[in-house]
Amino acid sequence: LNMQEIQSKIRAVQKVSDEIIQRLEALQEVKEFSYHMTTSSECQITVTEAVTVTKVADIIKAYKFKGSFKTDIDDIFNDKVDWSMTKGWDDLKRLNSSLLTVTNKFKYLDQSNADAKAELSKYLHNFEVIQVELGSIEKKTNSQQARIAELRYEADELNRKIKEGIQELVKKGD
Repeated sequence: LNMQEIQSKIRAVQKVSDEIIQRLEALQEVKEFSYHMTTSSECQITVTEAVTVTKVADIIKAYKFKGSFKTDIDDIFNDKVDWSMTKGWDDLKRLNSSLLTVTNKFKYLDQSNADAKAELSKYLHNFEVIQVELGSIEKKTNSQQARIAELRYEADELNRKIKEGIQELVKKGD
């Protein structure tokens, strides 16, 4: 990739990361469903559903950075980028925004400069790390869909087959 292509890719990755941040900040809670099947003395299967609601703010607060940034970047523009990830979520948001300002400055450099291209590529790597981290948070916030109707239908089908099987056995026993 040349420097313009790297910058385009950085902008695209940063934009997607920004969209993930916006979705997460707009989301209030996540629902998770669990199911329990029981049988009665009449061999009837019943299904019950339990719903757990988790606040997205709690998921974000619990987030711990697992990625690895390339921090051996020459500070060409004297931006003094703070790569610390002590605040987790807040640091991801900060870096996703502030690094774009830094990388936009590369357009003023000689586009054929191999060293500048190498440094810009490190920033691209770091933007990709940010996106992966944000994606892992978003994955934890994907609400499940209730499946109780589907599972109760399946249980009713099983109950019907059990009842038919019992009636067959009774007929054979007579």
